[in-house]
Amino acid sequence: MQSALSQITAFCGSPSFGLIEQNRMFIRGEWGTGKTHFLCDVTRRREQAGLPTLFLLAHRLDGTDPLNAVCRAIKRDLSGSDLLSCLDELGKKCGGRSLIIIDGINEADREMWRHGLAKVARQVRRYPNVGLVVSCRSPFDQLLLDDASRKLFVETIHMGFDEIEFDAQREFFRYYDIPNPHVPLLVPEFSRPLFLKMLCHSFSGKTASAKSRDINAIASGQKGMTKIFEDFVVGIGRGIEQDYNLAHKTCWRLLKGDRIGQRAGKIGLAVTMADGLRDYVTRVECRSVLGDWTGWTDQEKIEELLRRLVTDGLLADDLRWEDGKQTEIVRFPYQRFSDHLICRHLLETHLNCDSEQQIRRAFYKNRPLGKIFEVDRWGRTYRLPGLASAIMLEFPERVKRVLPEGEQELVFYLPKKRRLLMPLMETFLEGVLWRPQDSFSRQTEHIMLTLLRRGPRYTQEQTLEALVGLGSRFGHPFAADWLVKYLRSFSLPERDLHWSDYLRTAEESSVVHRLLDWIERTDGRRMSAPVALNVTRLCAMFLTTTRRPLRDRATKSLVAIGERSPGSLFKTTIEMLAFDDPYVGERMLAAAYGVAMRCWASASNAFVKQLEEFTRNLYDAMFAPRARHATTHILARDYAVGVIQLARKLNPQCLGRRKVDRFIEP
Repeated sequence: MQSALSQITAFCGSPSFGLIEQNRMFIRGEWGTGKTHFLCDVTRRREQAGLPTLFLLAHRLDGTDPLNAVCRAIKRDLSGSDLLSCLDELGKKCGGRSLIIIDGINEADREMWRHGLAKVARQVRRYPNVGLVVSCRSPFDQLLLDDASRKLFVETIHMGFDEIEFDAQREFFRYYDIPNPHVPLLVPEFSRPLFLKMLCHSFSGKTASAKSRDINAIASGQKGMTKIFEDFVVGIGRGIEQDYNLAHKTCWRLLKGDRIGQRAGKIGLAVTMADGLRDYVTRVECRSVLGDWTGWTDQEKIEELLRRLVTDGLLADDLRWEDGKQTEIVRFPYQRFSDHLICRHLLETHLNCDSEQQIRRAFYKNRPLGKIFEVDRWGRTYRLPGLASAIMLEFPERVKRVLPEGEQELVFYLPKKRRLLMPLMETFLEGVLWRPQDSFSRQTEHIMLTLLRRGPRYTQEQTLEALVGLGSRFGHPFAADWLVKYLRSFSLPERDLHWSDYLRTAEESSVVHRLLDWIERTDGRRMSAPVALNVTRLCAMFLTTTRRPLRDRATKSLVAIGERSPGSLFKTTIEMLAFDDPYVGERMLAAAYGVAMRCWASASNAFVKQLEEFTRNLYDAMFAPRARHATTHILARDYAVGVIQLARKLNPQCLGRRKVDRFIEP
């Protein structure tokens, strides 16, 4: 009853319920979450169902009255009220609503929509068989919707690919003919439609083997983010450069900054941002940079190029509060890309790598790099945490020729007053999943352990999130072996307080659940044996949880991997018999027995050999005289006996001279 009431209550508070009574909907969402694609899909499906639908891009509407602009756009000599009357009749005939969908009002004449949106909503309200859907990118809704206008719409937020990210990745990769990676893409960026589009575009023109190599390099952390953005910009920019008769790679060079002819210094958007220690430029500054790179003086033509760069996704419009009013600015389309392009120019300009002492001086509080790491008065965050994270990530590569190997973590070269735990946690962990493997060192491990041992509960949980993400990467310095070794160092009660409680409270969006989701959706396909071994070791650590549904889910995932790579599961099972948590050994044996049951009837020769070897190791570990892992745990014993009995069905001599009467009931 309580569950049913909760569902009813949730539905009554949802946009779907509100749209039963109202016929106006306002969709907002961050840039790159796929609002336009979503609305195009809605339009296509309605068209296939024979439902009357008008889909319009707001930036193609002109005039001062939105409905009259719609009439002109569809080339009909009608007034706005005439159009609504016609659509109302069509909606009545089809037994539903006609829809007018207007996408991206933030990209259109904002004055027209600021003054006309409420008027359109009131007009549509009088026609019950007509629906109006308007989309807008955050935060422009604050500029275009006042309190009175908001009351006229049912508002909803478009969240992109949240909770279906692996399905989305699979569909994107299938469309662009990119092989699925051997390890899961657990970095949050890969759940964003914009980022997936950029990633897939960056692979255009590559051979199948190059695509496979590069996608696995990205998934395992061997390839960085800035290279993805460069490939995307170069690919998209090629069409712009052809249309405007610009030199090859002009778009990339004007974004990141480069030298123009004999002029001193670099010119570019990232350079302008870096010089001002900010992540945006004004439209005037942007047009100035475009003018420098094109040599044009015609401001209308420069503005046209700017709009093209925004439309094609290389730049993004935004708003910023300055002096009590909102100012239009231009950013890079993705914050992390922006941070890395800006930080590269800052490091190139202000980091003197002649000696260790010069490196330390570059981060003094009166230096440009030092200002980024100023701590707020509460000691919680750095002044520019995004740039601080990017610099922390890029730093080891910049100083590797000066500082000793394994001693290249920026934290140890900041002034001591800046080495505070809270701001360090935020900046370090935010970029750790994007680090190249060769930048991890003893100092990195020291930072991780410091966050785990000295940080408050939230810091510990965020660090464990990062470690699980890194643990999924085969061959990584922080692969599953590191996490297993770390957790073995605790007694069972200590581990339950530290690790198992993290698993108990992990939300569905956590990396733990996303990893299991990936295994369930892929059934362990495309995993090589070493990758499967690494993932089974990681999943084995999830079995310590007291949360029964999570433990069951991890067990099923182990079975799914074991069916594809039984040797990996069998090896991990033997290893985990020594782990001092009864849940782990029992469930690993359960998973191994499950795989044996599912595969023995149609077993290949390779499987039989792996099962026989596992059976002998299992006997020696649990049933031989003075066996190290002998147990009275009835479930664990029964699972082990079941495995051995199945192996003996396939080969009665698989145990050799080992005595079967030690575990078979008389």
